[in-house]
Amino acid sequence: MPNGVTGPFGVVNPEHHLAVEPPHRAADGVWVLSRYADVRAVLRAPNVGIDPTLRDGIARLAARSGRDLSGLMRGHGALPNMRDGAEHAAARRAFACHAARLLASGGRDLEPRLDEALQGLPCDTPVEAMRALILPLVDGHLAETLDIGMAELQRQKGLFSTLFEGGGPIRSLTDTVALSAMADLLFAEATAILNRRGLAQPDTADLGALIFAVNLAGDAQSGLCAQILFQLAADPGLVARLRADPALTEGFVRECLRFSTVVPLLLRKVLSGRIDLPDAVLSAGDRVRLDLWRANRDPAVFADPDRFLPDRRAQPHLAFAAGPHTCQGARAGKGLAETFTRHLVAHFDLAAGCDRLTYLPGRLTRIPDRLPVTFRQRSRPRPA
Repeated sequence: MPNGVTGPFGVVNPEHHLAVEPPHRAADGVWVLSRYADVRAVLRAPNVGIDPTLRDGIARLAARSGRDLSGLMRGHGALPNMRDGAEHAAARRAFACHAARLLASGGRDLEPRLDEALQGLPCDTPVEAMRALILPLVDGHLAETLDIGMAELQRQKGLFSTLFEGGGPIRSLTDTVALSAMADLLFAEATAILNRRGLAQPDTADLGALIFAVNLAGDAQSGLCAQILFQLAADPGLVARLRADPALTEGFVRECLRFSTVVPLLLRKVLSGRIDLPDAVLSAGDRVRLDLWRANRDPAVFADPDRFLPDRRAQPHLAFAAGPHTCQGARAGKGLAETFTRHLVAHFDLAAGCDRLTYLPGRLTRIPDRLPVTFRQRSRPRPA
């Protein structure tokens, strides 16, 4: 298994230097899958879901200690859990409905907001694009879509990051109680947002949709936009090609998704039955680490997989997972990424200030820590 930072959801942001390999059990007993066909088979299986081990451990600790850990328990319940068969399908449909209602109102189109953001950047001098453009753009668009203020959005993101990202195992009951109280605060603030929208539900599905949108979907969109900007800035010839033939944009974004794989790893559990793979049989109770990053570089599926090839023949990448586990925000994320690409290509020539991206440690999503870019304006975008 590649080295990485260990957090509550497994190893995050690994340094993926290993080639794909047959299924095998890691030292912690978890099945590691990295071949495209194996990962896709598990993602398409309805009997695979979020590992309930953490929830069960918290419940046992609460019973033994007599301490209130309901915040952490509620946190697990708010996740979009994947169950078996018809229940699994119903859970996904319900979560999709909540997410659609949550994101249906409010925000302006991305393009006018992008116009404003770009007009505020200095031209012909290097700009730190993550902080000056991408993060404010994506967060601002999300805040407006959700009809909340930026300060409220940032509080949610800060609480989520402290709870779920970057740390190692919880070492004491005191730590656990403190985290549970923080989870209570996260949900109290999320509930207040939902109450203003008339969307709060007792089963916490709306809470799960909100937390997903604010944290995972927003960060994933930022990571994807960073990959798009880097590839455009690194290859002026590519910008010229996309400018001459906008129909190439869809394939370019698809290759950015494959190449970046913003959410690189998923940790899941076989909840019932079995899954037969060519070199392994996964049984009920088995935990599975799905390496989407390496699967998207499987040479059996993608020729010359470590090269960025925007003309690559269309292949079903796994950046949005697959099957019943496909990301709920896949369509919206792809649409925003294509708008971002078309607008940059139409109005700017770009030059990269680095030859590779490095990423913030301890994150569930791969977000670059810096992205220096020089913007040279071709024509002033017309105000909205």
